[in-house]
Amino acid sequence: MITLRELAAWEDRLDRLRRDAVAAQPPDALDAHDRALEQRGIYAEYAAVFRSYVDTAELADDESAALEALKRATLLLWLAGVLPAPATGIAELPELAVRTVRRRLEERARHGTLDDELLWMLPWYHAVSDFALVGQEALPHLEALVVDADAQGWRRRARREALPERGWLGRYWLQQLG
Repeated sequence: MITLRELAAWEDRLDRLRRDAVAAQPPDALDAHDRALEQRGIYAEYAAVFRSYVDTAELADDESAALEALKRATLLLWLAGVLPAPATGIAELPELAVRTVRRRLEERARHGTLDDELLWMLPWYHAVSDFALVGQEALPHLEALVVDADAQGWRRRARREALPERGWLGRYWLQQLG
């Protein structure tokens, strides 16, 4: 199984390729950006990265690795729903893997096994786009957890030093922290 470190490096490489592909197109040509990323296989590779995170979340013997993979997969799922694909390199994600992430989050919410990071991340994701996080699935425990939670809690709880070398997850939250 590919390691979390290798997956983060793969994400970093894809982000560099995405930025180069987009920079080679006119700045306001989203269709051209989209075509360039599709032709270069960046969307397909990001779907593979996502699937690898989901596999790790499902199959890892190490609970901390499984939880970290779930966090990263959750962020990728959410980004795919809130930002244009050329801005992230993430287009359509495999539906079975998407449902697996949502089911895992629901299970953890039901059993109270979401860690502190997910407890401040999930309310933010939900506040920005509830559909991107839960879609049309019935996820009562996850929804109950995020609906009344403080969506701005990340401002007090996010730790900058915990974010580097975590692929899009780290880049996104470091950007939010400014």
